[in-house]
Amino acid sequence: MRKIILSFLLLALSAKAQEPQKPIPPPAAPQKENTVPPLEVDAGSLIADQKENSVLLKDKVEAIQGDMHLWADEVWSAAPPGTQFGFKNPKTVEAQGQVIAKTPTQKGSADTATYEAETQRLHLEGKEVHLIGKEQRLTSYESIDYWEEDLKAIARKNVVLHAKDKVIKTEELVVLFKKNAAGRLEFSYAFSPTRVSIATPEEIFIGDQGTYNMETGQAVLEGNVSVTHLADQSRLFGAYATIDMNTGVSKLYAKPPVSSTAKPVAIQGKLPKGKP
Repeated sequence: MRKIILSFLLLALSAKAQEPQKPIPPPAAPQKENTVPPLEVDAGSLIADQKENSVLLKDKVEAIQGDMHLWADEVWSAAPPGTQFGFKNPKTVEAQGQVIAKTPTQKGSADTATYEAETQRLHLEGKEVHLIGKEQRLTSYESIDYWEEDLKAIARKNVVLHAKDKVIKTEELVVLFKKNAAGRLEFSYAFSPTRVSIATPEEIFIGDQGTYNMETGQAVLEGNVSVTHLADQSRLFGAYATIDMNTGVSKLYAKPPVSSTAKPVAIQGKLPKGKP
């Protein structure tokens, strides 16, 4: 194993001369000193292809840059024209084989990972893909896409979100994140446009689509909603439901609000024991 220390260095671009007839633009603000931390890499081998402007690291790759820590069997990086090799302002980075990425607040694992610098999209793919936060765990049995600038992720196929003692299951889930006071990411909001279930220790809610606001603890289900009380397996059916995860109070409606696309249906089913 040999250690290679690489840095992300910004290239200085020379400004074109101004034509005399054009107004002189105001002076540019002084550029801030580049504070991007160096990238440290351990690997069994390194292959640099100047023709393809790329770098290939193989044999148990371990990379560290600031708070980010990455492990993979193989990492390939390509740089845009005008830069040197694949680790200076990379255009694309691909990792394969038992990929694990870790920060102080997030951990992701997949069979393969691809990062596109232009769109700031991280694509995780594999038989079992995980994105783990402090109190939440997002699992997909196909893929998770994460957009760094938008603080948004989309998980597809057999998706499961564990949020403390709540479990959300669906085929597609959009998750929004927020930055806390320390500047670290936290799960903030989840939306499923497909059939979704939300399970708590007391009840299971199912609907055609649903939302869960993790900051307020409020969830909403729309369309063909069912509510199952686990203690006695009693079940109610309706068109629309709201759930307060903080108080445990849920409400089922026959007629959804105007903003909902759900069709009104009469409430039917069996009430839980002891309730009027």
